[in-house]
Amino acid sequence: MSRFVRVAAVVLALGVGWGVAYCTRPAPTARVGARPAAVERAVKALDRWSPSTRDDLATALASAGPPANFDSPWREELELGALVLADDRAGIEAFASATPPSPARARARLRLALDVAGDERRAMLGRLRATYPDSAAARVYDARAGRASK
Repeated sequence: MSRFVRVAAVVLALGVGWGVAYCTRPAPTARVGARPAAVERAVKALDRWSPSTRDDLATALASAGPPANFDSPWREELELGALVLADDRAGIEAFASATPPSPARARARLRLALDVAGDERRAMLGRLRATYPDSAAARVYDARAGRASK
């Protein structure tokens, strides 16, 4: 067999191998789309949370409907909002420490940190930043405190 025929056979085999791999690859997974508007309102109300804005959070959660109507991660955001509205600290602690890590769980850790003061708050915020270094929850806290995120 000539050298040309051998090279052509190798190229043909590589092409066939690539074609088979391409045709048998798994289907792409569904990507999470943009946050639904109802969930966005609930998250913003949760980020602005204080006892005086309780009605804003209640209205946002009511307009969003049951969390079961949404896929993850939006369901978790609404579940956290319901826990905060119910003032269920034990539920928020359980939610924050559950797996897998998610933006809603980072928000739960922030909520817990905002409920305490002094060294305990600094320690909790340090754990939040260690677990979620690029967390929007930490940026929300920094914006409320009037400083830039690290």
